[in-house]
Amino acid sequence: MRTQDLEYFIHLTKTQSFTATAEALGISQPAVSLMIKRLEDELDTTLFIRKRGNNILKLTGTGKIFQKQAEKILQLVESTKKEINDKENNSIQLGVPPIIGATLLPLFLPNLIKFSEKIQIIEKGGSKAILNLLRKGEINTALVGFSQPIEEEAYPDITTTLLIKDQFQIWVGENHPLAKKTTVSLKDLREQSFVTLGENYVQHQVFLNWANTHNIDQTNIFSTNEVATAKSFVKANVGATMLIEMATNTNEGLVKLNLENISLPYFYIYLMVRTSSKEDSLQNIVSNEIKEVTRKHFSHKSFH
Repeated sequence: MRTQDLEYFIHLTKTQSFTATAEALGISQPAVSLMIKRLEDELDTTLFIRKRGNNILKLTGTGKIFQKQAEKILQLVESTKKEINDKENNSIQLGVPPIIGATLLPLFLPNLIKFSEKIQIIEKGGSKAILNLLRKGEINTALVGFSQPIEEEAYPDITTTLLIKDQFQIWVGENHPLAKKTTVSLKDLREQSFVTLGENYVQHQVFLNWANTHNIDQTNIFSTNEVATAKSFVKANVGATMLIEMATNTNEGLVKLNLENISLPYFYIYLMVRTSSKEDSLQNIVSNEIKEVTRKHFSHKSFH
């Protein structure tokens, strides 16, 4: 079975037309038909049927099964090619969510300037999006946040190192009424609006779970995908927010509330490296630099 046949097959599932597929791929229609027949003979099944009255192709039941597996195979082939290329070029694609990136990148990148041509920073959404890129092999290194400790066996192709454990805090603008209180009760919080990050951020689900546990009204919530926007909302007294302490600065006009017997969740930051890349010399240099920086600047939160 050739990968080119799989590519043609997937294209045909999208166009549902031999003619359209042939034109798009720059080959003859008989060549597409021959490819499908070759696959059907090899699999001993029928992959497509024609709907009566038109030439639109529809997948059979076994065709749908093969479509799902073919997509996985092609994705695996592409990620394998990329890993081989990255290893030969000794390059790193480092994925970082905005909050983690804004905090850690300025601390360790200055010491890696001489490798700048071989290090590509990928910032795409929150930790969920970055983890997805890592698992698909589109990047080989990542700094990822989780709402709880992870088990190593959960990611068999990835080496994980816990860097930081930081507790979430509740923040308000410096001119907010709660900012002046010595302690803040659960009743106080239940009367507030809240600002949260979008669904791609770990913080979003962590906050919703926490709010649900403490019976905090979730109807008065403002959501944004931009961390800076969320902070500006809080500073303008649109609402309170839940953020880890390392994600805030003293000059941002935010005040951490001293809560009265109210438990708060933790945020776990991991260095995650695809196993195929961990022995590379540059990978070792970058990983060691990240570990050293977190140990130096966050010694009270560091776990490695």
